Amino acid sequence: IVVPEGASEEEQMAALQRAMEEEARNKQREADEEARRAAAAKAERIAQSDPWCYVLSGAGTAAANGTYMRDGTAVKNGARVYVNERGFLLSHEVVGGGEGWIVGVAPKAYYGFQTTDKLAPEEGWAVQEHGSSPAPRVAHVEPLMAVEAAKREGNAAFKKGDHAA
Repeated sequence: IVVPEGASEEEQMAALQRAMEEEARNKQREADEEARRAAAAKAERIAQSDPWCYVLSGAGTAAANGTYMRDGTAVKNGARVYVNERGFLLSHEVVGGGEGWIVGVAPKAYYGFQTTDKLAPEEGWAVQEHGSSPAPRVAHVEPLMAVEAAKREGNAAFKKGDHAA
């Protein structure tokens, strides 16, 4: 902090206030840059992604929630097809000139997101004719994430002495 010699108490306080404001701006710039880097890293990872599974949560239609695993090697319109334990599909569809992701049980669509991306989006889904509000949040699980989760689960079971898990 630079305060001229002989500055009044009021001038000293003003200099201190300016210094504090500049420090707050610098911290905000650093936080913004960190968020930008994290978003860029996530976008790069997603661009090269081939999710192991998706987890849908918060959907108004409870049966649409849950883990959607790869449906074998099934691919539709350039993207993998995923299915949950209740038979709901998460797939990339082309309908009437538009394309995007659909959650549903054929021929019923519950939730949708119009996009050409081959990776299902996390949020912004729309409720379709057979769905109930709210629309779900969608999280993708990368293969490495799935392996790490299974490893943690196995290690925890081993520590508890449950060697059959």
